[in-house]
Amino acid sequence: MTILQNPSNHFLIENIHCNWSGGSCIGSLGLNTDISKITYSNIYTWQSNNMMMLKSNGGNGTVSECVFQNFIGHSNAYSLDLNAYWTDETLAAGDGVLYTDLTFNNWKGTCVDGAVRAPINVICPHTQPCDGLTIENFAM
Repeated sequence: MTILQNPSNHFLIENIHCNWSGGSCIGSLGLNTDISKITYSNIYTWQSNNMMMLKSNGGNGTVSECVFQNFIGHSNAYSLDLNAYWTDETLAAGDGVLYTDLTFNNWKGTCVDGAVRAPINVICPHTQPCDGLTIENFAM
């Protein structure tokens, strides 16, 4: 795994291999969340819970201006899962974390059972609707 700050002032997290694990996650997020300008790139996940999960339950603050690109996954329970009502986390005070200006690009692979767990699961806080989400080149 490599973590660098690239020329666009994004922190670059790249070249991750997750096998038989929880996968890549941001969260559980709660009060005073302030995450921005992160790029995840070249992520490979096999037989894990998820390729990428952003999770919260209540809380406040923002996750913004992040890029999740070049993901390859096979036989994962979830592929892309943004869940603002993650019930495995205790409900935190606040109106919910605002997810804004997030890009998910160039995702490929297979999931265990897309009819049971959708390849794309986006559940935003009803009091803080997601804004500026871009999902493109997604083949799962």
